[in-house]
Amino acid sequence: MITTNSKAIHPGDTFLAVKGDATDGARFIQNAIDAGAVRIIAEVPRPRNTPACVEWECVPDSRIAAARYACTQAGNPSQSLSVFGVTGTNGKTTVANLIRWLLTGAGIPCGLVSTIENDVYPLPESNPFGSLLGKPALNTTPGPFELQNLFRSMLDNRCRAAAIEVSSHALAQHRTDGTRFSAAVFTNLTQDHLDYHHTLEAYFAAKRRLFIPDTSSAAPPACAIIQTDDPFGQRLAADCRSLSPQTLCRTYGFGNSADFRIRSLRLSPNGTTFEIAIREDSSVSACTIRTHLLGRHNALNLTAALAAVSSAAKIKPARLADILESAPPVRGRLEPVHAPDSPASFFIDYAHTPDAIENVCRTLREITKGRLFILFGAGGDRDRTKRPRMGEAAARLADALIVTSDNPRSENPDEIIREILAGIPSGTTCRVEPDRAKAIRLARRLATSPDDTVLIAGKGHETYQIIGSQTLSFDDRNAVRAP
Repeated sequence: MITTNSKAIHPGDTFLAVKGDATDGARFIQNAIDAGAVRIIAEVPRPRNTPACVEWECVPDSRIAAARYACTQAGNPSQSLSVFGVTGTNGKTTVANLIRWLLTGAGIPCGLVSTIENDVYPLPESNPFGSLLGKPALNTTPGPFELQNLFRSMLDNRCRAAAIEVSSHALAQHRTDGTRFSAAVFTNLTQDHLDYHHTLEAYFAAKRRLFIPDTSSAAPPACAIIQTDDPFGQRLAADCRSLSPQTLCRTYGFGNSADFRIRSLRLSPNGTTFEIAIREDSSVSACTIRTHLLGRHNALNLTAALAAVSSAAKIKPARLADILESAPPVRGRLEPVHAPDSPASFFIDYAHTPDAIENVCRTLREITKGRLFILFGAGGDRDRTKRPRMGEAAARLADALIVTSDNPRSENPDEIIREILAGIPSGTTCRVEPDRAKAIRLARRLATSPDDTVLIAGKGHETYQIIGSQTLSFDDRNAVRAP
């Protein structure tokens, strides 16, 4: 058995010392040997005092090696599984869940690896996305050994496909190297994670790896589905077509040049209706989408899922359009919640970037007759430069703001709030309440009309709040519903 955790070593195991951002696994090599490891794989050369009975393999990149050995140890499960990978700043969770819904409805059992949960069992057709069936996820994309073991479990449970979210961190760290992707989806790219990537170009370069790998340990996807209303998507599609000719590249969006073009969009408080015009060689066909999901951004998400499944699984779009009609909302993504003491409409959403706040506010603005309230904060120990931009977007699109705490982590919540307020113009109707539970009670008091809408943004599906070193139980839904 190969493991990257020195504490999990049993006699006869192999320890792979991964050099990470926070710590170097090479520090724990002696611990692994003391625990019975008989083989070491590491970036550092073999020390002179290493016991002769211990084998040593020196590798140039321990993360690439980890992905390669993870695939081998699990039996290369993606060779027998149709893997649909979704990357982008916003929309990954919704698109991955919709792909799973479509495949299941078309008779192809599908597992899920997402920000919300990892589920290695086929999705029952009756399951609402709001009910967790799998194991709550710790990361959007797990490490390579856990990921390949999830794929192996899916195969063992008779899944034939997997829908997975692929984060920029995972791509930068080669976690998905060795995975064969039947389809890769690019949703968009806006400012996020600059605490890790430092620049938007480096962030894009990480996303681009899913489509155009820069190492021999990864292969391009069989099919690429790219949103080209986004300027980074336009660049990616051009690169994909010129540098990865073996990949079938299809584009989607509202623009006239998209292969899957959204048109005749109609929004209402009860759902969304639109057409997708599909260009195939010299012919154009169309299908109509009717969905309970709200908003322009969800029209993009639905089109991405349909484009991926129709292109990679060769299922007719008209059949997929029928399946999408019954797709439920995803937990924490424009999820309606009833407040017992307020006549207003309340929605919970994971929006935690300027672009996501803008998209969700625009959707709710179109269906709100009265005032639009937004309650939000920003995560601590994360990209600080987006905080004033989140404040600006919220102030521009909502009638009233309540700025509160998200997951402050090790930062001072008041300082995070000050950085958000720096982007909010003077004269904006804005309240500050650092205590999130009190802030939600305040929103319930202020939203007094049945025509009012309250958006509680930032935490979405999360059922905890990280304050300092503590992870405390907290669910926005419970706070809205509390008597």
